Amino acid sequence: MAASSIFKEDVGFDEDNNEYDNNYIDEDKNEQELETFLFGTITPTLDKENKIQTDNSIGKSLKNNDKEDDVDNADLLSFCISTKPTDASEQLVRMDLSKTTRIRKAVWADADDSEINVNIQEFPRLRKLRKTDGENNLPGNKFQERLQAQFENVVGSAAWADLDGKVSASSGDESGDESKMIHSSRNLLAKSETLNKTFLNIARAKDLNTAEHQNASITCTEFHPSEKIALTASMNKKIDLFQVDGQENKKIQGIFVHNFPIYTAHFSLGGEKVILSSRRKHYFSYDMISGKVTKIPGIRGHDEKSLEEFTLSGNGELIAFQGSSGYVHLVSARSYQWIASLKMNGTLVASTFSADSSKLFTTGSDGEVYVWDVKSRKCLHRFLDEGSIKSTCISISNDDQYVSVGSSCGIVNIYDQSCLSKKQPTPLKTVKNLSTYIRNVKFNSTNEILAISSRASKDAFRLLHMESQTVFGNWPTSRSPLGHVQCFDFSPTSGHLAIGNNKGKVLLYRLSHYQDYR
Repeated sequence: MAASSIFKEDVGFDEDNNEYDNNYIDEDKNEQELETFLFGTITPTLDKENKIQTDNSIGKSLKNNDKEDDVDNADLLSFCISTKPTDASEQLVRMDLSKTTRIRKAVWADADDSEINVNIQEFPRLRKLRKTDGENNLPGNKFQERLQAQFENVVGSAAWADLDGKVSASSGDESGDESKMIHSSRNLLAKSETLNKTFLNIARAKDLNTAEHQNASITCTEFHPSEKIALTASMNKKIDLFQVDGQENKKIQGIFVHNFPIYTAHFSLGGEKVILSSRRKHYFSYDMISGKVTKIPGIRGHDEKSLEEFTLSGNGELIAFQGSSGYVHLVSARSYQWIASLKMNGTLVASTFSADSSKLFTTGSDGEVYVWDVKSRKCLHRFLDEGSIKSTCISISNDDQYVSVGSSCGIVNIYDQSCLSKKQPTPLKTVKNLSTYIRNVKFNSTNEILAISSRASKDAFRLLHMESQTVFGNWPTSRSPLGHVQCFDFSPTSGHLAIGNNKGKVLLYRLSHYQDYR
């Protein structure tokens, strides 16, 4: 540290002659001038033995510089300095550097930056930096400014990087700091404010499977229920696991299943296993802990030619396979043993469990929704989906308050609890924003958003604000590269939205209204 030159071993003090070495001082003149410029003139004093000492407020900090605790406790924003050369009896003046006005300049700037041209039109990821449609090239320095502005727009500015931030009057008070810390932690733990019904704050992150894009359509993507992990499955017989951070999304593991195009894949048993199915009589189970892949030879006693579609109960204990002729087969997720089979009229197309896993909802070609009791295996109720010729998908909110049903004509009906007691309930809302076969509907974790998608047309994806029952108008836009949406999923806290398409990509979006993983 430069200020340490005030000690005798640094200024050339000769103990034998009790004097300073002037030659030594002359050689170190430049360093002292720099020291004076930065810290002012630090006043030395002499003790009874004529040894140089300093003001205690500085000396203790300098002498104990190698002690980490003392450095942390030192006041880095103020120094005791003298305004002019003085003897030891003169009073030292304390100057608060936090109150001075300083104009900061870049430590280093590359003059060649302005001579470099970056073609932002050539790369799709850089087109968002354009301010006008005709803007194609940017100088290097302007390109850096646009990148910084884009980063701050998505992530926000970091308070720790604000070098000009003013220190509050109570900054030296421990109780003030403690109250600030408690207040900031409460902001993290408290529930976010009401979701804006007209503007969805959403930004694209790096693709979930950017480490390995597939050359086949994505059939399933799902977030792990508790870890920062997500899976993707595709028609090229692969399932991949990725670490979700929105920046690198590193690939953890990939599994290839020979002659087994994966149609459905879900985490089960709290994320300990992954169940894989295809248009085959058998299916597979992948153990996340042991890394073992097990082949399950179908459902004993039931000759189903295809087990491509299934759903899991909320607790991960039951698998409901969609069979032929209106059958749904319940299988244990632990032992893979058949438990029971339920039969509805018409062809079974979609099924889902209630949030508490006590009920199973099924629907299909007859446009009716069946409500089953899982324990007794009895049909508790069934109701007609209004205006539906063929129901194609169904979803239950996480609080079991809402039921959404999609149809082949592009209509999505949303019902409240009255549908569990009425034969022909009236929907709370009928969503008509899409006009083709509805493939997926799903509520987010807070039940504030309902996502709707269709595979039949490009960019057929909508997000509905549940409280106002209106579709967000600001997203997706005509520039959102969704393609033909095959599947999607919300992260456990709704901080991320993953969308798989027919191009082998899983797009990842950050919903800023919600916090990231806990």
